[in-house]
Amino acid sequence: MDILFLYYTKTMTLTINLSEKLETKLRSIAEQRKISQSALAELLLAKQLEPDLTLLESWLQESDPETITEQQNTWYELQQGLEQHKTGFRELFPPEEQGKSW
Repeated sequence: MDILFLYYTKTMTLTINLSEKLETKLRSIAEQRKISQSALAELLLAKQLEPDLTLLESWLQESDPETITEQQNTWYELQQGLEQHKTGFRELFPPEEQGKSW
């Protein structure tokens, strides 16, 4: 089943493999509420994720520029320490991946 997941101002298409039992339940509840299955899935996900997202956003808003700079410097120092003491040859934090996965 394909579910369109909309949250805030960005749109994301999300494919979720549901068991037959869960798909049946989702379809049944959506029919009872007279909304689409994708709209119900969006509501359920938003309800589940909202507290976490709100907390993260509040942390970002509360951080002053000095604290952010300090945290970035600490992260950089941690990366350098991990790179220096790694056991393999592969880079743990390759520059070309910065901003994509870490």
